[in-house]
Amino acid sequence: MAANLVKKRELGRTLGKHWLLDRQRAVTDNQKLIKDYYRKVIALYDVLPKDTYKMDEKGFMMGHAAKVKVICKVGRKNPRLTNSGNRTWVTVIEAISAVGIVILPMIINQGTVHYKGWYAGVKTQDVATFAYSLKGWTDSKLGIDWLINNFDHYTSTTDGER
Repeated sequence: MAANLVKKRELGRTLGKHWLLDRQRAVTDNQKLIKDYYRKVIALYDVLPKDTYKMDEKGFMMGHAAKVKVICKVGRKNPRLTNSGNRTWVTVIEAISAVGIVILPMIINQGTVHYKGWYAGVKTQDVATFAYSLKGWTDSKLGIDWLINNFDHYTSTTDGER
């Protein structure tokens, strides 16, 4: 397909070596192969649903919503929504098991120190781990912190349990 696109556009170029999807990447996009692989791993190691987790990391740009309403004068054409240009990020790392056990999330704010205002709406019954990074994103140190302090801490088995 990529070769046909190059030919149709008559760009005077040949197909580059990185334009084709290599076999390993193509296989990772095949849902049937992925499901078969995990079924084999689960059977081989006898992994129980309580030991199967889905982990996700999601970033949010603060102050930006998906749906907005713009209030303007009647008859005005093309009203525009503006923003302050502030690009403050917050990232959340979370996980849940196949049987519904929720691991405490880690909330990562953008900054160089903890700021009291970040936690103004947090109530005592709200449970999470809070952290910060320069850009508000996960880095390898925060990922390891989450694995040790949240995931390992809440998924470790007690003596006699599997």
